[in-house]
Amino acid sequence: MIRISEDLKGMASHSIIEISKKAPADSLDLTVGEPDLPADPDVVEGIKMALSEGLTRYTADEGILELREHICEQIKAKYGLSYSPDEVLITPGGAGSFYAAMKAVTNPRERVALQSPWYPGHFRSLKVMGCEVIPLRSFEEGSPVRVSPEAVPRGVSAIALCSPHNPTGQVLSAEEMEALQRRALEEDAALVVDVTYEELTPTGKVFLPPSRENLLISGSFSKSLCITGLRVGYLAGPREAVEAAKKVQLAFGLCANSLGQRGVLEAYRKGMRRVPKVREEYLNRARRCQGILQEAGIKTFQPDGGFFLFPYVARRSRDVASRLAAEGIVTVPGYPFFGPDGEGHLRIALIRPLSELEPAVRRMAEVIRGL
Repeated sequence: MIRISEDLKGMASHSIIEISKKAPADSLDLTVGEPDLPADPDVVEGIKMALSEGLTRYTADEGILELREHICEQIKAKYGLSYSPDEVLITPGGAGSFYAAMKAVTNPRERVALQSPWYPGHFRSLKVMGCEVIPLRSFEEGSPVRVSPEAVPRGVSAIALCSPHNPTGQVLSAEEMEALQRRALEEDAALVVDVTYEELTPTGKVFLPPSRENLLISGSFSKSLCITGLRVGYLAGPREAVEAAKKVQLAFGLCANSLGQRGVLEAYRKGMRRVPKVREEYLNRARRCQGILQEAGIKTFQPDGGFFLFPYVARRSRDVASRLAAEGIVTVPGYPFFGPDGEGHLRIALIRPLSELEPAVRRMAEVIRGL
């Protein structure tokens, strides 16, 4: 009999995508964090040009140089942090970026403080690496709570954050980021910040700590450019950490999708001109749907960014999700998917037009209030 890794035996094999696949054909599926808008036209044009020119070979391990230069310029303009192209790695999506970053700065059995409720992909990556996950609570009963550096235990190898947060939409403040960076430095630990949804905030940016000393920025183009399947993300950080992350990536993916890279590059060349429209569309959906739930007396945080709502339903989340599924509305239960701190909540992905979302959210409110 084949022996299975001990680190994987206790890990659930289900994913949010599996919930989506099991949803009845006539249901409204609000599970997967995948934009419903079409791919950015400039990305499509860039891919067409690359195909016509035969640019389908591997890129450099670290990704296309001009693309990395654009990312450096973007980080400098938004956050005042200076990086050179050799401190940026193009990765297979944000998931590839996070995995490579964490593997580069941790060893098996070491402790990692992970923002909680957590994004399942982050938790899964850390468990595959054999890390011990320490929850770092940032949300409770439908509202953000201050992420306290005092909650970070001694002996951690890294602190992993997500801002805007998936599943809650919370953006961590500048003060929180600075305090958590100081705490990480006290432990000689890395601070890894996933900014996948940064473009889907009112300003198109979040808060990052003031120093790049121990900071690793994990980003993705999947959401803002609506290209989840093309798998293009990036990692920016100190040269030695990015070099280590590149070694990790070489073990499982060589380089990021070459056509995807060329598509994103074309979007940069055209000034990311459609992104503001995508941003406003999802922010408007969040405002409208949060208002419906809040007016119905269901405690729902108005997200700072992203396209999720995470209402507090004050009941076992699986039971509520099952009841809604029977009504033809499929959501993700806060537990087990987002860890113990997700219990009592549901994640709603706002990935349908308002003409479908608003009546569905009103029906959700009726069902939840009637339980």
